[in-house]
Parts: sequence; C-alpha cells; structure tokens
Amino acid sequence: MAAACGRAVILAGFLLVTCLVWKGDGSQPATTPEALLRAAMAQPKKTVLTLTSDVSLTSDLGEMKCPDLTVVGNCKTKGKPRLCKIDGRKRYAGFHFPDRKNLTLLNLEITGLAGIVSSPPSSDVLIKNCLLSNNKDLLLSLPFGSLTISRSKVVGNDGDFVDIFFGSVDATDVVFRSNRGLIFTITKGSLKCTRCGFERNTAKSTVVVNAGREYVTFSRSWFVGNSATQVGERGAAVSVGTGGMTRFCYCRFEGNTIAVAGGKKKVEHVYLSELIPSTPPNLSFCKKRPSSGIGPQRHMTRCRRWEWTTDHLREGYSRTAEDCRKKWSELVKKVREIRDACDRSRQPSQFERTTKERRKLGFSLTFEKQLWDAMEWYRLKASDSVRYDNTICIGGGGSTPGSEEGSEDSEGMGTDAFDGVTKTRRTSSDFRGKRIGGNLRLPYTVCHRLWRNRRGQFARVWIRLPLRLLEQVLMAARMGKMATGIGAVAGAMHQGNAVLVGVMAGTGSRLTHGADTGADTDPLSR
Repeated sequence: MAAACGRAVILAGFLLVTCLVWKGDGSQPATTPEALLRAAMAQPKKTVLTLTSDVSLTSDLGEMKCPDLTVVGNCKTKGKPRLCKIDGRKRYAGFHFPDRKNLTLLNLEITGLAGIVSSPPSSDVLIKNCLLSNNKDLLLSLPFGSLTISRSKVVGNDGDFVDIFFGSVDATDVVFRSNRGLIFTITKGSLKCTRCGFERNTAKSTVVVNAGREYVTFSRSWFVGNSATQVGERGAAVSVGTGGMTRFCYCRFEGNTIAVAGGKKKVEHVYLSELIPSTPPNLSFCKKRPSSGIGPQRHMTRCRRWEWTTDHLREGYSRTAEDCRKKWSELVKKVREIRDACDRSRQPSQFERTTKERRKLGFSLTFEKQLWDAMEWYRLKASDSVRYDNTICIGGGGSTPGSEEGSEDSEGMGTDAFDGVTKTRRTSSDFRGKRIGGNLRLPYTVCHRLWRNRRGQFARVWIRLPLRLLEQVLMAARMGKMATGIGAVAGAMHQGNAVLVGVMAGTGSRLTHGADTGADTDPLSR
C-alpha cells in the first residue's frame, strides 16, 4: 500500500512539472528563445531580455506592446562569445510598433527578415555591435524618429536600409557593404556619419539620397566602388538635394560609377541637384574637394556651367514653344521693372544695391548679373536688327511712315526690342498694319504664316543655330531684299531663344560675389 502511494506521488509530481514547462495548448515550450522574445515584446513596462541562444522565427514578430524593449545577445560557442542570431528565414517580418516605442538591439545578428522595424512617428531605435545581413524590403522606417547605430555592419541586404522623414540618423563606425538598394533616404532631417564605409553597394539611383532641406555630415568616411545601375540617374555615392547643407570632412572617394547610354559607366561620386533654383544646394569639403567626380553645378566655373547646360539639353531636355514664350515674357517683365526703377530714374542699378534694398523695392533676388548682361546684349542686337527701314515682309514696301517714332535714347528704348518677340505671339485676325517693336509695319498674311511655320521649331533651335550664323543673318538684313527681311524676323526669334536657353540654367545657381573674377561677361560667347 505504501509503495502504491509513493508511485502515485511521483506520477503526480511528474505531471505537475510537465504542466509548468509546457504551454497550455501543448504547442511548444514556454522557455524557447522565440517564446521569450515574444513574451518580452508583450510586457507593459520597460523590459530587458538577454538571449543565450539563437532565435528562429516561425511567424512574424508582430506588434510590440512594450514601451521600451532592450534585447541583448549573450551567446557563446565553445566558451567564446558570439552574436546571437534572430533569423526570419527570408519570410517573416520583424518588429512592428503600433505607437511610439523605443527599441535597443545589442550584440545580435539579424538576418532573413522582411523588414526589421516598421514604426509610426517619433520612435527611437538604437543598434550597437550588430550584424544586419541578407534582409529584404525596407529595413527601417522611422518617420519623425531617430536611429543611432554604431560598431555594426550592414551587409548583403536586398532593399533600402532606412527612410527618415523629419528625423535624425547618427552612424558611427558602421560599414555598409554589398547592399542592393538605397542606404539612407533623408527628407527634411539630419544625418551624421563618422568613420563609416560605403563599399560596393548598388542601387538604381544612388547610395545616399539627400532629398532636400536637411543637414548631412560625413566625417572620415569612405565611398568605394558604389554604382548606380539605372541610366540617367546621377551621383553613385551621394545625391545632394536643395535647400540643405552637406559637408564632407576627410572623406575618400574611389571608383563610384553611374550608368550611361550604351552600357558604359562614368565616374561620378557626388551629384548636386538644383531642382529649386532659389535654394541651391550648400556643399562643402574639408580638407579639400575631390579633383573629379563631383557632378554639376554649384562649384563649376561659369564656362563649365554653360558647357554642362548645352550637353544637358542635347540629352533630350525639351520645352514647348508656349513655355518658352511665357518664360521669355517673364524675363522681359523683370528687365523692364529694373530699368524703370533704376536706369531711367538715375538710381543705382539693382546689382549695386544690397539684398535688403532689393527686397524692399520688390526686385527679384534670383535675377543674376550674368542673366542681365545676356539680355542686355540681346536687346542691343535685336534693336539694331528691327531698325532697318527696308526689312519688311512681302506686301510691304520700302520705309514706312513713322518708322522713327520708336527711336529714343538708350534709356527709352530699353524694352522695345523685347516687345517685338512677345507681341508676335499675340497676333490676331485684325493684325494688318499693326506695329511690331514700334518700328515695322508687317502685313498679316505672310508674317502670320511665317510665325505659324516657325513656332513648331521654336523650342528646338536652342542649340542648333550657331551664333556666327545669326550675326551673318542680322548683317544681311541691311540689304533690304525680301528674303533678307524674313531672315531678320526669324533671326530675332532664334536669337532670343538661344539666349533664353543659356540663361535658364544660370538663374538656378546663385553664385557668390567675386566668383569667376575676370571671366567673360558675355555668356553667349562661350
């Protein structure tokens, strides 16, 4: 009897231990590393979890309810410490924050996850002494949040690493190697990289995208062998946006290439994007700027800037005739305002005034001296061409009465030559006998046909017509023949748009005073 009771007690104890060790549903032990991780994520208060073995996920980690979770790896192999692995098996997603959370990852190898962290605004993530490898999709999404990563490696991931919007990234002693996708996408935030390496990364566009209006600093970092694979994308290592500030201190650039047509590659480390002309990018280098591989265009000389503009337009940049007409009309209006307020009133010119005075008078702050010189050059050339009495279309004859009415002093005729270009576009059915530029009387039928035939080519003549040929056409206008008259009108149209093409790129880059001292003031002579 006593023996039977003893066996019963032993059996009951065994059953009790079994119930404590196994979950109620009998699916898996409650003490497995995955179960411990999920239990820590469900805690309602700050929690620190120490892993002593690897975690192999069987499903997505799901939502993290813990407001502040720290996961520390303390794994050993034969007595030697190593990184504890969290393996998503290339199928399962990582941490998802339903609201603002804090997450700290220490001494871990995170691999095979379809996204490591997905969070709402204002979450903070700290990664230290970790290896992030072979993950896919967007690894970290932290809008309005912050990421601090140090002494870690990001290797062989297939997808973008981090997307920051109105947030901050601080990376120290981090190596990004052989990743396929953008490393950083920064929009209206800040990025600071100290002793970081970007090696053999590939992306369709660039490795680091500085989207604009942010502050980016790379200190003692290196960019080696990165490549942009999509034709037309610029800046293999870094693309600098508008309105922010980007600084490289003691950085090394080597072998960063972009794809060009024909299956070829071109070395270009950094590209300066000037999408917003009024806010050009602010880029600086210390100790010195690389001798090559820095894309346009703020640090170019003026001559190089015009060459780049010509090449860029030849690559297929197009603009309709209506866009050209509107842009030209806006430039003419600005010139007229400046001349009326300064030259005719014997006041100091716009470029002799301070920025504060120009703002007070309502002058355009982006209207540069180079643009003014170009338009003044065109005004003088165009005014000379339309003054010849015999330069008329078919149906006219000799000098027209009142052709001298438009002749004034150099100040009074300031915008007459410009009006000859813009008024042509506004011709109506009752155009017969109306004036153009205050000098010529052109019959409607022939001139309207000339305009109609020419306007289809209005936006395509920016580069094709050499300046020497234009000068010959203008000089031939003095002969007074019918064909020469048509050539003079068409020449004025061509010349106005040739100037417009050249100056449009210049309006976006606000050069500092004193840049390119001694350079030719006539941009069209380049």
